[in-house]
Amino acid sequence: MSLLIIDIDNFKNYNDNYGHAAGDSILKIISSQLRKSVYRDSDLLARYGGEEFVIVLSNTNLREAKDVAERIRKNIQAEAMIHEYSTDAGVVTVSIGISTIKGKVIDTDNLFLQADNSLYKAKTSGRNRCEAFCSGIVNLATVVD
Repeated sequence: MSLLIIDIDNFKNYNDNYGHAAGDSILKIISSQLRKSVYRDSDLLARYGGEEFVIVLSNTNLREAKDVAERIRKNIQAEAMIHEYSTDAGVVTVSIGISTIKGKVIDTDNLFLQADNSLYKAKTSGRNRCEAFCSGIVNLATVVD
């Protein structure tokens, strides 16, 4: 299972300078791009907080999750939504944190924490990028199916 946390880069600057109605429009465009970038019915997309989204990718390894995240990042950047107040790109971009967990036992708290840490790394490493974390296989000796 993989989890993506997507955060709109410099969104506060966008809202403060273009207004909340324009910010709402950006959220709708990004939401649409996210839906277009996630193909399987088993995957879950949700808005999380003000300018963040999460995507749960079932039965998805790290390589596949990175592919989805990079597709999302590129598709949103290709929209070329002007953002004169961005400290980075001049257009609206996103940073994405990725976490993948292997095994039958899913520690959702750790999955989310690692994705959030990966997002933080993407933000502090320059934004408009994807960063990932993959946990090891869980010891199933004490797990009852």
